[in-house]
Amino acid sequence: MTQDSATPSQNPNQAFDWNQHSEDNSSRVMGEGQDPAEVVWTYGQLRDAYRQMLMAPIQHISRRLRGTEQHVAILANQASPPIKTFADLVRHSKPPLHLLDLAKNFAKAAFHTSTSIPAASSLMLYYLVICVAFLRYDKKITSLAEEQLRENIVDRLSEPWIDAGTQQILTQALTKWQSVDDLLEANSSDDSDVFPAM
Repeated sequence: MTQDSATPSQNPNQAFDWNQHSEDNSSRVMGEGQDPAEVVWTYGQLRDAYRQMLMAPIQHISRRLRGTEQHVAILANQASPPIKTFADLVRHSKPPLHLLDLAKNFAKAAFHTSTSIPAASSLMLYYLVICVAFLRYDKKITSLAEEQLRENIVDRLSEPWIDAGTQQILTQALTKWQSVDDLLEANSSDDSDVFPAM
């Protein structure tokens, strides 16, 4: 849930701090015993939280996905140039596909389990990484049906706090999907001419 006013337990002028807002001190962000689904985040807080997620070390993946620390380090260091943050990952011309998949799973885990990271910010990162994988490798790294995936990306684009860089990547992915559809449709029409009905 979002709105442009802060709840009593939140300070709208305080930037989201990834290191401070851990699961151990989530009551400082939410209020003691508050349901995460009922937390009201301001647009500014969502924007700050998302920015902090992008600028966080890529090794934070292992905080949500146990046993991935060494694998993440190898993938990130082998990239050229090396990947240090989530922002580096999504801006990279050739990000390791498996690292993109791990980042997607990290964002999904944060969305479902975090009581301190806004769900909307995690969801934005989730779809951003999916779009980067599609743009760089023509790979769909999610089991979501394509129609549902596109609708969800359109929903993310409607968020008033989205930054220009993320907006550009999501829009490019939607445009590419549409181009693929147009090509398939054109090829389907051509096939009907090559193989006329008997």
